[in-house]
Amino acid sequence: MSRASRPIRFGLVFAGLCFFCNPYFAVIDFLPDFIGCLLICLGLTRVSQIKGSMKDARASFLKVTIVDVLKNITLLIVFGASGPNEQATALLLIGFSAAVLELMFLIPAVLRLFDGFSDFATAYDCVSLYGNTKGRLSITDRIKKTTIIFLIVRETVCLLPEFTALTQSSYQDSMWNRIYEHIGVMRGFACLIVAVIGIYWLACLIGYFRKLFAEKEVLLRAGEAYRAYYDAHPGIAVERRHNWSFLLLFIGSLMLIDFYLDFRNILPDGIAGIFLLAATLIPSVDKKHRIIAAISAGAYTVISTVSSKISYAFANNYSVGEITKNAEAAKAYLQMWLMALAEFLVFLAMLVCILLLLRAVILKWAGYRPEHNRSEFEDRCQSTLLSEFDGKLIRTFIFGFISGLVSFLYDYIKELPGKGILRLLDYIWIFDFCLAIAFAVVLATLLSSISNEIKNRFLYD
Repeated sequence: MSRASRPIRFGLVFAGLCFFCNPYFAVIDFLPDFIGCLLICLGLTRVSQIKGSMKDARASFLKVTIVDVLKNITLLIVFGASGPNEQATALLLIGFSAAVLELMFLIPAVLRLFDGFSDFATAYDCVSLYGNTKGRLSITDRIKKTTIIFLIVRETVCLLPEFTALTQSSYQDSMWNRIYEHIGVMRGFACLIVAVIGIYWLACLIGYFRKLFAEKEVLLRAGEAYRAYYDAHPGIAVERRHNWSFLLLFIGSLMLIDFYLDFRNILPDGIAGIFLLAATLIPSVDKKHRIIAAISAGAYTVISTVSSKISYAFANNYSVGEITKNAEAAKAYLQMWLMALAEFLVFLAMLVCILLLLRAVILKWAGYRPEHNRSEFEDRCQSTLLSEFDGKLIRTFIFGFISGLVSFLYDYIKELPGKGILRLLDYIWIFDFCLAIAFAVVLATLLSSISNEIKNRFLYD
């Protein structure tokens, strides 16, 4: 049975919602919400093609994903860049801001999701999900309200200990200043409350999806509707295939952002290389472009891993002062610098190969091409499109080159022996961090443009 002919299933949607049942502990979410949102988006991929309401819900959860990822990145920056005295206040501010912002996006997403389920149940005559019993709300409306109440309670209760401790501790002459001694108990009690409510909500959620999964005939008919849509729109498979590749490329570019704690990059470039390698194998172009790009990504994965290992070893075994006094330390420092240079050069080669791969995708799949008896009409359209995208590809390479160069310089400078004004060079990590983010944004813009042009290619199919 082909994937297009299978019944519509919502197992990933249920799994994604389960990621919201866990409480926070000191603003740390052990089951990140953005992973749950991504699972929900994956679970809605097929049904969103046949139900517009589900497509709106999927778009809403993508927005929540972005908000939660930004929150987690901000928390990493606070943990790495601020001292212990400033962390508590910063975490409180981030916690409350993120809670309010996330609820502003999450509640509409939940409303759209269960409204989509009501629409789906009505369209396929699934009475058990949309029918009212004795004048009461339907099971879909009940689980929708329960979910919203739980999410509001979770955000509020888990942040109360942080707010209470920080506000009351400012009164130095009051008995409340001892409240910090019990912050662990307060956090544990808040987690217990949310856990109990979360278990109840999870039980309600399991009951709802059991009813949905039991409607096998409904899910089968929805699968048949998707297959009919799939057969009538041949561009779906092409768009999905390249969107997966673009998503992996974007994740890989985010993983290239260097974030150091004690001279250790907590986002290893080797992991970024794995995402980039996977992305190069997916596009539907000739094998030559894919193989060359995959080899370059594989080489970058290996050399960046070795470079990180050498850098970690140097930081553990030697100090800055030993470089000019110890021959062994100087040799290790030179080896670290040479590996950083090799990583930079391989990164540039990989970037060129990936951009050439994207250019091949543009040439084969991008742009609306009307049927015309004169082939030169189509060639002229492709020529215009390529000239437009060549500029974007060159711009992406320039940003990647500058970002990689600054990253290489920081790998060299972070252990550079020297005092006084030379130590100001330590702050080059700020430019490294910002330029890596800028490169990820420019690449994301390029990938979004290519994705839109692929849609235009199949616009009237």
